[in-house]
Amino acid sequence: MPSRAVAMGTTRIQILSLVAGGLQTAFWIYTFVVIGRTANPMGDGMELVALVPMTMIWACLTLPATVLSIWRRSVPLALLLHLVAIAAFGWIWSEISAELARPRTAGPRTLVMDRPGPVAEGRRHVGRMFRARGADAGAGVAREPSGGDDISCA
Repeated sequence: MPSRAVAMGTTRIQILSLVAGGLQTAFWIYTFVVIGRTANPMGDGMELVALVPMTMIWACLTLPATVLSIWRRSVPLALLLHLVAIAAFGWIWSEISAELARPRTAGPRTLVMDRPGPVAEGRRHVGRMFRARGADAGAGVAREPSGGDDISCA
């Protein structure tokens, strides 16, 4: 009788481990889809670097644990590996989602000012013009005092 109870418990753990492996694999694939859709098509592709830790977690923890569950070898160890993988996926995903939530472009007044060169000098000049002319300087567009063209730093 005790051997059947142990086998029944192992079967439940095996099923739970296989379900966890399937859900983690689906989440890993979902990460590819989300990052692929939010990546800048005209950018340098550095958003895809976020897939490296997710793939390492899947390859080093989820895949071996799922294989152990399928072969019915060390099923409790496989479940423990899945729990560690879930925690790691959650931690890395929180970092990725924080990066994806940041705005892609800065506004015209938040350009980096500490960079040396003509762009920083031009922005300082624009700042002086805003202070000199007041807030009603024309819908936030800075103009030369002589009425010249708009100043753009793009």
